[in-house]
Amino acid sequence: LILANYVTIFYYTVICSWIIYFIIAISTGKLNLSAQVDSASAGRFYQSMLSNPGPMLLLTILVILSGFAICKFGLQKGVERFSKYLILGLFVLLFFLIIYSFRLPGSSEGIEFYLKPNLNAVSKYGFPTILNAAMAQAFFSIGIGAGSLVVFGSYASSEHSTFSSSFYIVFLDSAVAV
Repeated sequence: LILANYVTIFYYTVICSWIIYFIIAISTGKLNLSAQVDSASAGRFYQSMLSNPGPMLLLTILVILSGFAICKFGLQKGVERFSKYLILGLFVLLFFLIIYSFRLPGSSEGIEFYLKPNLNAVSKYGFPTILNAAMAQAFFSIGIGAGSLVVFGSYASSEHSTFSSSFYIVFLDSAVAV
């Protein structure tokens, strides 16, 4: 489990660096989201980002130092406090994205595609393949925070209900996923 946590931190450090890079690119106009973005232009932007490792290295170091700074304050005053703000920010961002996406042209067709079962896919790919993909998504979605759950769980008091915590985790994870 410890090795898995290290592998996960390496992976997410790079992902966080990419996110910061994209935010900077959008803020400075280097990446224009108001224009029609197709897969070719997105691929060119991504390749240009990867071909210039200097800013990525700097951003990765910034992410690592930020993680150290948060952890310096400990679990409750550092990680828990910072996580509360991040989760609140996630839900605010998610709310605005939902409102924005509902206002896009063709959104009703997209919602119908997402929510209406395609039974032809079951016959085309087979139920075991679809079930395997669904279970992989569920385990990936919940598994992202496995290391955090171990850490936070070790600090929980014996009076804390594990059942209610697991219920909240599954409910909130499913609500965000939908």
